Amino acid sequence: MRPSSEEFLEIFQIDTTFVKEAAVYLKIVPTLLALQREQGYDGEDELIDVFCRCYNARVSLDPSVEKVDQDGVMLFENLKLAGYVTADRRQGFNRELARYVLQVSIANKKLDMGGLKLALFHAIPIALRYLKPEVFEAGIHKYLVKIDIDAGLSPETLRQMMDVFRQDI
Repeated sequence: MRPSSEEFLEIFQIDTTFVKEAAVYLKIVPTLLALQREQGYDGEDELIDVFCRCYNARVSLDPSVEKVDQDGVMLFENLKLAGYVTADRRQGFNRELARYVLQVSIANKKLDMGGLKLALFHAIPIALRYLKPEVFEAGIHKYLVKIDIDAGLSPETLRQMMDVFRQDI
């Protein structure tokens, strides 16, 4: 659901970011997967299908409304059922785990499946832009709106954000 706090609505520029996020899951990802399938990629390991499922999204209960209101919602699959957990981003890795990650990275020196999928995620929109410029323009480019996170922040909100960052550091 959209944030209820006026400060968060201001910080996240919800009318832009909410629509962009819904577009990623409901329009852009399916467009990229369709291009891959058209090009002969179809196996589980070949597709960049690395996103959680978004079942649907709405900006309001009123279909004629274009601004995100308090009834805006996106419905995603529950990744906890697949074994994913949310870790504390402030905690970081312990020494043993950090050493393991570095050793595996150094030992593999090849592109692992995650790295390959990330590379494909960056390459496929470029391919779509060249192979199907009209599909790229209508299905992807129109959602690539630059967001200036500092635009419109009040001095008080900016100060509060900096206080939170300092506490985290």
